[in-house]
Amino acid sequence: MKTLMIIPILLTSLSTNTRAITPPFASITVSPFYSKGDTTIVVITRSNNLHFSVFIQNDQHMNLCICSDTISRAGTYTYKYDNAYSRNKNTVYVRYYTNDPTASLDTEHFSRDITRAKYELIEDNESITSDNELVVVKSDGTYSTRKVTYSFYGFDGLYVPSFYHKIDLLDYGILVDKNDLYYLSCNPTLVIINYNNIFEDVKGANETVTFNLKIKRATIGYSFELVDDLYVNQETLKLSSIPKEGYVKTKHIYFPVNEMQNQDKYECYFALNNFGIDKDFLIHHFELKALRNTFGDCSNSKYCIVRKSL
Repeated sequence: MKTLMIIPILLTSLSTNTRAITPPFASITVSPFYSKGDTTIVVITRSNNLHFSVFIQNDQHMNLCICSDTISRAGTYTYKYDNAYSRNKNTVYVRYYTNDPTASLDTEHFSRDITRAKYELIEDNESITSDNELVVVKSDGTYSTRKVTYSFYGFDGLYVPSFYHKIDLLDYGILVDKNDLYYLSCNPTLVIINYNNIFEDVKGANETVTFNLKIKRATIGYSFELVDDLYVNQETLKLSSIPKEGYVKTKHIYFPVNEMQNQDKYECYFALNNFGIDKDFLIHHFELKALRNTFGDCSNSKYCIVRKSL
């Protein structure tokens, strides 16, 4: 009698290690250099071990480090360089370390010359594209460039407020691609002709009044808000820079009751200084065209209630 012997055979699959090697960084982006102001450097890394340095070369400095860090967690990191060592013409490169801390690699060299700001008018919600470019250093050491496009909403030549006496700053905004949010910056102000001295209680008011603003994250893109505290009288709608009896804090700009008949005299404009990566000075002029309320006080409404004396 023959016995059939079944001998189990263990099949071992032989494979090489195919795990993808995580590059030291995804990108390092450098905004333009300026004679005044900060350059923004944004590092995006998926590695938990990155040491990098950004170097500058020009007619006064050779291989001078202007930004350096050791990153131990994947993420997006933003740095500022104050341009203290920048000259009219500069060459820049990035040095980074691999897993071997004694071995460093240099990226391709690229130019970052000093940019010059300009004056520009913004009309009818137009979009603008930067004259200058961002330099995006890739994980293989090469680089590419891209420009930034900014779009505006609410920047019409005619502003029709939702409330007869009020300019709502949330009616204005700036849109930019999510990859370029790190480079959206400006020092905004709203300037209004101080006709009839209606803003006499606002700090700094003279022939004009200037409201200092800042950009803030909105539902869509960025909008504006007041930098300085502002108070409004609940009865007269007169503004003040300091709290007073009968006044409440406000985030809007109001025109006093009974003064809107002069609305064609209130010339207004937004001034966006140091805007975007070009650091331009943008101006947007607009006229105020407030529509009369349906019901309300008799000076500003189509219909009002008058108390008849007996």
